[in-house]
Amino acid sequence: MQAEDAELEQFRRGVNCAALLEGWSPSWRLDRRESTRRAVKYRREAGEVLIVDHNGRGWWDPQSTAKGDISTSCNTSIQTSTSARCAGS
Repeated sequence: MQAEDAELEQFRRGVNCAALLEGWSPSWRLDRRESTRRAVKYRREAGEVLIVDHNGRGWWDPQSTAKGDISTSCNTSIQTSTSARCAGS
């Protein structure tokens, strides 16, 4: 169990949430005008928005209570249309 925890922690430190979002289909697109140095805004069809923060370690949906890190992103399928509203809550 301890080895799995260490592996998960290494995964969390090594993978950026933004990179994961940009690789999904349909992909999330960076909104440079609405982004800041600390909070990077991504948009996708139908008005979907996700904010990546904590140097790429966390994300949250400003239209719901959904939030998480890279492991919750993978485990909850935020890549599908409205499932981001349910993820990590």
